[in-house]
Parts: sequence; structure tokens; C-alpha cells
Amino acid sequence: MRGPRHGHAACSFMGKYVLVSGSRKDVDHSARKAEIYDTENNTWTDLPMMANGRHYHASCEFNNEWAYVFAGISNVSKRYIASIERINVKSNLNNLNSLWQDLVVKNEFNAPSPI
Repeated sequence: MRGPRHGHAACSFMGKYVLVSGSRKDVDHSARKAEIYDTENNTWTDLPMMANGRHYHASCEFNNEWAYVFAGISNVSKRYIASIERINVKSNLNNLNSLWQDLVVKNEFNAPSPI
């Protein structure tokens, strides 16, 4: 990894990559950073920064295209956050520079969830 990490999340991607996101350590904005490790070439590639710095969160890959990060603790407010962000990793691997999208999570009343 290129930066310090503690309380980060990791998930496999497309059977050959490992995506690592967030950190409790906020050195050089590492809480907002995400990077992907290519297991075949032993290289790290930076992804665009997430909208929210977070730690103790979860992440997953979906449909060999998207990576999602869920919840965690905000590095700014030090409070739990209910937000979800996603990025099209496949586009980034093809140099199309997709950005993280902050998703609005609706509750049972079809209203945005409180953060």
C-alpha cells in the first residue's frame, strides 16, 4: 500500500485485484484514499479520493464493475455515518477516471436516512 492504513476495508475485485479503502490514520488524506492492488503484476494504482474519509467500514465488489463502501466512522466528525459510496473500478482500470458517487439511502418512509 502506498499510504498508512488502520481500520481500513479491503475486498477482492475481478479475481485478480484487491481494493483497499479508508483509514483511521488521516495522514496525507489516507482516510479518503482508495487504491487497487494488481496481484498478477504486484503493482498499486491510486483511485480517485472518496467523498467521505472513513474507517471501520465495509466494502464489496459488484458485477465485476463496481466497488461499494458502506458506513463506518467519519474521520471529520468522529461519528457513525450511514452513507454509501460507489465507483466504477472497471472504468478506472481502463483509464476513464470514474469518480466516487455518494448514494442516497432511503429508509422505510422513502426519506433519506439520517447521518
